[in-house]
Amino acid sequence: MFDRLVDLGFGAQLKASDATRLSVCPRTPWSHLTHGVVWAVACLVLACGLLPVSATHAQNDAADKADAVTVSQISAWDTLFDYLTDDRYDLTRRRKMAVILLNESAAEVDTRLMKLLNDSDELALRRAIAQGIATATAVPSDKFVPTLAALLDKVSDPLLEDVAAALGRFVSHPIADELRTKALNEQVETDLRIRAMRVLVYHHNKAAAGTLVQLIEPGQNAQVRDAAFDALGLLTGVTENQRQSVRWQRWWNEYKHLPDEQWYARIINNVELRNQRLAAQSRAILVRLVETQRALYLTMSDAERLQALEDMLEDSQPVIQLLALDLTIARRVAGKQIGPELRQQVIEQLKDDTPTVRAKAASILLALADENGAAAVAALLKADSETDVTVLKSFLALLAKMPQAEAIESILAFLPSTALRSDAAGALAAAAEKNLLETVQKQRVAVQVRQQLRDDKPPAPQVVTLLSRVGNGEDWLRIKTWLAGENEAVKVAAARAWADSTQPLAALAARAGDPVVRPFFIAAAGKRGKDEATLTVLVASEPPADQTQPHAAWREALVAMARQTDLPPAAVLTAESSLATRKASPQLRNQVLTAVIDRVMTALAANPQSPLGTALPDLLLARAEAKLDGEDAKGAKTDLTRLAPTPESPLTPVQARRRSVGLVRVELVDGKLDEALAASERLLEQGRNEAAVNALAAAFLNAADASIEDKQTARAEQTLDGLTTLLGATIPESIAQQIREARARLRAAAGEAKTSTDSNS
Repeated sequence: MFDRLVDLGFGAQLKASDATRLSVCPRTPWSHLTHGVVWAVACLVLACGLLPVSATHAQNDAADKADAVTVSQISAWDTLFDYLTDDRYDLTRRRKMAVILLNESAAEVDTRLMKLLNDSDELALRRAIAQGIATATAVPSDKFVPTLAALLDKVSDPLLEDVAAALGRFVSHPIADELRTKALNEQVETDLRIRAMRVLVYHHNKAAAGTLVQLIEPGQNAQVRDAAFDALGLLTGVTENQRQSVRWQRWWNEYKHLPDEQWYARIINNVELRNQRLAAQSRAILVRLVETQRALYLTMSDAERLQALEDMLEDSQPVIQLLALDLTIARRVAGKQIGPELRQQVIEQLKDDTPTVRAKAASILLALADENGAAAVAALLKADSETDVTVLKSFLALLAKMPQAEAIESILAFLPSTALRSDAAGALAAAAEKNLLETVQKQRVAVQVRQQLRDDKPPAPQVVTLLSRVGNGEDWLRIKTWLAGENEAVKVAAARAWADSTQPLAALAARAGDPVVRPFFIAAAGKRGKDEATLTVLVASEPPADQTQPHAAWREALVAMARQTDLPPAAVLTAESSLATRKASPQLRNQVLTAVIDRVMTALAANPQSPLGTALPDLLLARAEAKLDGEDAKGAKTDLTRLAPTPESPLTPVQARRRSVGLVRVELVDGKLDEALAASERLLEQGRNEAAVNALAAAFLNAADASIEDKQTARAEQTLDGLTTLLGATIPESIAQQIREARARLRAAAGEAKTSTDSNS
């Protein structure tokens, strides 16, 4: 039942009638009209709903349009009465229950409500019923009049104001004439006359206004006269006449002859203008009040601030409570201590009467990662004591970060709610990740989620995550289709779910070209990629270099995959070759090769006969070449020295050639041209072939280009001359052409250097 009420709400909506417009501020306590202190104004604003921390009854109804419910959707009146009489719910929600019951216009319901209104000892219950009568869409039954009239003479505020507003609904009932007569009767006690006037305020008609005009005449009792002035201001919305009977008489002479349509139009306009002025003035006062309190707080010592925050959280004004909560989170951001007493105070705000305060408290407990706060929220949900959708969203956000087993069943009840489904899914997904859901609960969740999925509408991202944690193979097929969907948020959720799962990476690899999916593929490949196909796609999935974090994640994933024991070293060699072709940095290639070499060396240490050992020469050669590309001659020489052939560990001809060329490159990087030429001659003496010639030519040409780039033109020229001499008359034309092109670059560089020198001199 509770989840249906949360989804549909407790309140029926008021009609946008003139009566509602005149009741923009119906809850103004009478006593506030005679006090000018700041707190009185603050209370007035809060009562009128001029700030978000509170709202008028009409405004609350309007705000809850999205979750309104009718009695036909509730199976029995008894259920509604159970909620109405349950003191765990706040006044606003209980009033909405009363409104739903009153809108039934059923004699049995009215009788039960009258009995509760007359006999109950609970103030909040009686107020809820009286407010329901005042705001119900249906015209309330005349049977309420005797009960309300009797209460008018004996109850006190705040119930008195609610009763007066309720009686104000019966403008056409004989009670209206009786109240006007009572107000005018000097034989009646002054207090009873003033109480009658409090009802007339809600009539807004000429008869009520005329009665009040008579009561401001100079000969009237002073208390009655003052009350009549105040009542006239509320009834008409006129503020400029103040307590001057001459002005009011002039106003009355103008208004009393107006046709009814014009009368009500002007009264409505006056009331709206008054409320706008009051709103602006009161907001300004409250802003000054809050800022004064904030300034005072900032002058305190740290110990005094802690006590001040605790005191402010106990304040009766929501604006001060909210200020305290804001200051609490500011304290955390500043790295200041938030002790157990203050934390407990924040937890207590979860049960505050004001929804805004409850929601804010939950958000702060989330920021504090307070487990006691999460447990308190779980207990509140289990007790079904929270009904405000905004607050429930804050509660569920807290439980999405700190799941609580106690709250599981309550959260399950929110899944059918369109307003809360995504929040509930997020909390349940977090609980599932922590293994807090029992098997039966997982099955129930999966069934509910599948029932709510629609082919024409993508699910909320939280629902995707939840389905990935409770679903089966068919559900994963559905998630796979969302990887290719158009909704980016759903695609992100699907990709994240797939990456975090044990599902084959092929589905993510197939979508790795999508910039939305790519980061999740990269992360998953680094975490659990074990096959060459995944590594091949990973190499090709390099993010743009200017995307610092994604590019770093890609590099880390490549190294992580190279460490995977199930990945053949040959696959890593192929990947490294592809990286070299793609102009990847020598440092990255070195890291990838080092990862797999370390793995091979570990295997050989455990088992010298490990088949992985056969890959070691090629791995060391590849790493030496990568180091040389990064101008790390010393590191390259170390790897090449480890590869010195022995009878027990001979090298293949290709490996031997690569090693010899590598040693030549070491000498060239170190600037030892003569040693490089000598080593090259020895290599050619062993067998002059195209592969050896091309490899040596590439080594010398690259060294010459490096010297040109470093503006070492003489060294570059010597390197090119040495290569020409080395290859002699049988130099291939393709290599001769490359040498000519290199010399052209050298001449251009020398010319630029000369021009720069001439300019400087």
